[in-house]
Amino acid sequence: MTKRAFLALALAVGLCVGTGPAGAGDFNAVARQFVDKIGAEAIQTFGTPEKDARYARFRELLNRSFDVPAIARFVLGAYWNKVTPDQQAQFLKVFEDYVVANYAAKPWDVKGVYIEVVSSVPNNENDIAVETLIHVPHKQNKPIGLGWRIFNAAPAPKIIDLKVDGLSLVVSQRAEFTSVLQQKNNNFPAFIEFVVARTRQLENTPQPQKSAAN
Repeated sequence: MTKRAFLALALAVGLCVGTGPAGAGDFNAVARQFVDKIGAEAIQTFGTPEKDARYARFRELLNRSFDVPAIARFVLGAYWNKVTPDQQAQFLKVFEDYVVANYAAKPWDVKGVYIEVVSSVPNNENDIAVETLIHVPHKQNKPIGLGWRIFNAAPAPKIIDLKVDGLSLVVSQRAEFTSVLQQKNNNFPAFIEFVVARTRQLENTPQPQKSAAN
């Protein structure tokens, strides 16, 4: 499974566990339950054949499971405070569209794919690292490790990052956007145009059917 597929799976998480933030002593178990329960929902989202339905389902799950504004601020890095509020709002919109196109433009072959929770370790009382294995039986691959960071947010847990081979994918996205901004000489409108163009390219470029394993 590629880093793109891993990030997509995490961003697709939309089920909520419980009706409010867990107590500090309970959150480790809640975080494990959260990750365990959302696997099937996420996989089915990306296996949805019809594009409009897949986009709508993914966008809903994305906004329910992630704090998209917080992630957008982080991936923009220091540039967030250098642009106007209107430009910030514009970036939030194009960033969400980019994420949806990046991971949901084509349906995936998800037959037999499932997630197994194998361990969890608290970073602190409100921040739990959950380790999982992604099983892809139809590709006969060995299970692949994926690390999730789950935050004790209200009214439900939130995914704040994930790691593949120890690499934070949110940090990687920030590095890419920082590089593009530097290439554009910090011209923010040109950067926005780049993100929009990348989104259109992802939507219009013919691709073979994606698999959760490639």
